[in-house]
Amino acid sequence: MYKPVLSFLRSHVPLFQRFWLKVWVLRVSVDKVLFKPKVMQVNIGGGHFYKRGWKVLDFRTPWYRIPRQYIDYSLDLMSSDSFPFPDNSVQLFYSEHVLEHLPDQQSEHVIGECYRCLENNGAVRFVVPDIDLAYEATKNHDFDFFYRIDEEYRQYTVIEQCLLHMFAGYFVRSDHDLDINESPESIQRNFRTMTKQNFLNHYSKRIGEWLTPDIQHRYGGIHVNWWNEEKLVLSLKKAGFQKVYRTNAYQSRFPQMQGSRFDTRPAWSLHMEAIKE
Repeated sequence: MYKPVLSFLRSHVPLFQRFWLKVWVLRVSVDKVLFKPKVMQVNIGGGHFYKRGWKVLDFRTPWYRIPRQYIDYSLDLMSSDSFPFPDNSVQLFYSEHVLEHLPDQQSEHVIGECYRCLENNGAVRFVVPDIDLAYEATKNHDFDFFYRIDEEYRQYTVIEQCLLHMFAGYFVRSDHDLDINESPESIQRNFRTMTKQNFLNHYSKRIGEWLTPDIQHRYGGIHVNWWNEEKLVLSLKKAGFQKVYRTNAYQSRFPQMQGSRFDTRPAWSLHMEAIKE
């Protein structure tokens, strides 16, 4: 009986929401002091994620005002700084919906650092929006695919804008003060005349050329990159991983990366794992 009541209060009563957040943050802080994991397992860009036995590597920004108690290691993924772990010292890395917020150069740096820090037979699991699903939905004029992801997609007049929102949002989203929007007609024309990869790179590369850490700190929720199985496999192998494979949601080969705290957006995500040998 009390669980539905608590759920309602947390969802609908602002004062209770603030109180519950303070209680939860206090619980996380105490739990971290009392519980010391035996192995190193790190959630990259985990934000408010907390699970016993896991550490969070993240960075507070004007966009992501994460309580400090959640962040075990502060590191700006838009920088080229090394991860704060020795070589061969981490058993598992997990990262969900993070790489799409980073240009190619920073993404490759993150993947390379995962390889450096993992111990032999350690693994990384990346979960990213699957651009192949979104591209096919655009070709089929399937607005419902995007509406199921988020109601904010209803603001767009043409479906190609929905696609751009998913991997190069600065060109279509209105929640920033940068004058780089592109007309629906131009986006539609490019979608018709360009190959799939050329269309995706046309926008993501342009963002990568001018995006600064300061801009992404202010508007960090905007996606700036695209990923599918082929691109992620190539990036993982370039970093040194040889054993790379696709999995389904909740089906990691590692029990530590299974459960409700992981893979929270299964319907439109790509799930990839790589093992360091």
